[in-house]
Amino acid sequence: LDGRGYISESDLMTSAAMQILDILSCVSAALILSGGYKRSLNQHLVSAKGEAEQCSCQFATLESVHLDPPDITSVFEKSDAWSSKVSELAGRGVTVRELLTFYRELKAVMPHFRASVHTTHDVVRHAIIPLTKHKRSSYVQAFGDQSCRPSKMVTHWWGNRFVDLIAAVVADALEESSYGLVSRLLQKDIDVIERMVYRCDKLDDCYWICAFCVNQHAAICDKNHEAKDSLTGLPHPLCDCGLPKYYDGDECEMNKFDEMMAFLAARDPKFCQVVAVDSDFGVFTRAWCMAEVAQASYLGITTQMRLRDKEGLIRTGARLRDLDVREMKASRVEDVELILAKIPDKDAFNASLQSLIFDHRSGLLAAWRDLDSSKQMGEAGRLLFWTSADSGSGVVWKCWDF
Repeated sequence: LDGRGYISESDLMTSAAMQILDILSCVSAALILSGGYKRSLNQHLVSAKGEAEQCSCQFATLESVHLDPPDITSVFEKSDAWSSKVSELAGRGVTVRELLTFYRELKAVMPHFRASVHTTHDVVRHAIIPLTKHKRSSYVQAFGDQSCRPSKMVTHWWGNRFVDLIAAVVADALEESSYGLVSRLLQKDIDVIERMVYRCDKLDDCYWICAFCVNQHAAICDKNHEAKDSLTGLPHPLCDCGLPKYYDGDECEMNKFDEMMAFLAARDPKFCQVVAVDSDFGVFTRAWCMAEVAQASYLGITTQMRLRDKEGLIRTGARLRDLDVREMKASRVEDVELILAKIPDKDAFNASLQSLIFDHRSGLLAAWRDLDSSKQMGEAGRLLFWTSADSGSGVVWKCWDF
């Protein structure tokens, strides 16, 4: 309650109740005036076929529609080993169920994990690499559901908080536009999240996430590039698994993302990209992330943004106007050079990136600013839907950003 202006939990509940009553009165009036009350509420929650309850609060989305499937001939024009590695990478995926289980059990392998501090990079070094050392493989190969085929690829920055990465994926599965609430609930009561995902029948949704799908032992595990733990300040541990490292060539798993995306998109016309945007929008400064965004645009893959909250977007919006792909960063200088070589017209790419963020019709800022009355009504329903999953504990009220 500290910092929110409430003295006690009863004050919070009273205030929240008054706000929800106000919202519901506005919604009721709008429904009566519009005739919307004549529609069955069940059509929004349960389909005629008795499917699980569905969520429908999605915006901040940019779609690039293509008529023809992406050309993947380049995948097979290279060596058999190269093509085999592309196909192998495309076959790896991690489910929402597996991500939540990993998060729930994280402290067992990383006792000092602190959700408010530790990044994805920290978790890869302290948990994913140690857990997979015995197999010298990716996390998915060691522990994942081998039948999982990714329908979405998550573009994210390893410098973002790990809890926010998981929250962004869960928010995407639940079709939530922002992941702030999910992030807070993951830190307070993961059971609520699991109940919501189960209710929406999204536990087995499959995602391609580099931290889990790439074999870290085949590249980075024995070097830390002077990176340090975000909490302790100590250098990240190194791995002595002894597996050969590949930073280029047929066996490298980090230089085939563009062809892997084409492969996945050709196999599944609904395949899309999810960009997990951190609160500081650092994802837009990372070379690998922008390379994936560029490839998605080139292939006509739908790109969906998942943001922490609208305040961060408004606060950071002005700074984003100065983004230049030529100033992007990566852990290795060679990676930046490789990625820039794949973007022939840097100025055109910069212009496209600006349009993605600032276009007055489809840009991210426009999506947040132009919420119409129907979306506001959706927000009221969303609040009620979430509170139904906390078993009367009140944790959703405590985590809701009023």
